[in-house]
Amino acid sequence: MANELNVRYPKLQLELQDRLNAYWKRNAKLTSISVKAFGSNMGMVGLLFKATLEWQPADQQLPTSLVVKLPRMGTRSHLVEEVEKKTENDSFASNFLDVSHNVEVQVYDMFESPEFAPVPIARCFMREKMSLDTKRGIIVLEDLSQKAVQLEDVSTSLSVGQLFSIASALADLHGWCITTEVDWKSPLADADNRFKNVSHLQEMVSNGLEWMKSNYQERMIHKDFTLALNRFERSERDRLAQRWANILPTVLVHGDLWTNNIFFKPNQHGKCSDELAAVIDWQLVHTGSMFEDLSIILTWCTSADIRRTRSREVIQQYHKRLAHNVKGKVSLPSEDVLWTAFNDVWPTRAILLGGMLQMLLGTTVKLDSPDAKQRTENMINRALACYDDAMTILEKQKSGGHYE
Repeated sequence: MANELNVRYPKLQLELQDRLNAYWKRNAKLTSISVKAFGSNMGMVGLLFKATLEWQPADQQLPTSLVVKLPRMGTRSHLVEEVEKKTENDSFASNFLDVSHNVEVQVYDMFESPEFAPVPIARCFMREKMSLDTKRGIIVLEDLSQKAVQLEDVSTSLSVGQLFSIASALADLHGWCITTEVDWKSPLADADNRFKNVSHLQEMVSNGLEWMKSNYQERMIHKDFTLALNRFERSERDRLAQRWANILPTVLVHGDLWTNNIFFKPNQHGKCSDELAAVIDWQLVHTGSMFEDLSIILTWCTSADIRRTRSREVIQQYHKRLAHNVKGKVSLPSEDVLWTAFNDVWPTRAILLGGMLQMLLGTTVKLDSPDAKQRTENMINRALACYDDAMTILEKQKSGGHYE
């Protein structure tokens, strides 16, 4: 795969030399660059490379390591192949994911400098939109592993402190969205249309829930999937969006906010602290509800115990920070309304985790380690708890009640 980078960008060394010197206001020579592919089974969209750089003269300001992202052209990651297989939709990538590289470029265009971005991001030194004619298309980022750390994989739960940190960052981003004069919606119009037209999710979720039932039926409370699958009907998705459209502000949604895309600052032991360092992989960005991203982190990335006991506190932290950010410039829903909205939006993500669990095991959940059995159990327990809790909410709504 490193050869593919050389084919598409034969003069990358010179291009990086010019761009990095311009960025840091230096005049050094990039004497060497070596590239190695990584994360081949992790990403849905791009090809990832670690580039090691040598400069003459040496300069502490100039990076010695970078992350390079190329859009896939004519290839699929293992996870995407599984999604297309389960949804019986072989155009999933071409109709949706193939535009995602350009979406991420647009995000870095909007957030030109990390110092002024409304949420912590990586420095972007080079970016070009994808062109099938020229075979170009690239994003070059700082190597965050030089100063930040990640959880091992999605099976390791976020801590309460980490959840608060992420919720605060989302409140900062959303506060910017609803108060800024920057037109951030127009560049995402094409992505929005493609995102809304993603189809065949119901088939994938149905297959995934049947797999979960066939393997863990004795641990499931709700074994009839009719109500769950109804959440993935286009009419139901539209109804849910319309219900909150005039109550919740429209914000920029990351769309893929899970463990692999979150970096934390290291603690004194070199492990993840509670302080957020950066959010990466902005290729699934679209406009939508303020609770789409919060639903992901509280569903996919958090243990059942923490989610069940601390979700309300996370929403409280989010509301408090958001209110501080907007400073009365716009009217916000009350905390109680936000909690009701969260519990109306959340079940879709909760059910989707069960629908995708089989595909996640061995891809985003690493099973090539000595603790693979525990990682698997963590995710199974999380998915089962999410599914049954979501069904409790949906059944209460169906009977005319509401979730407290």
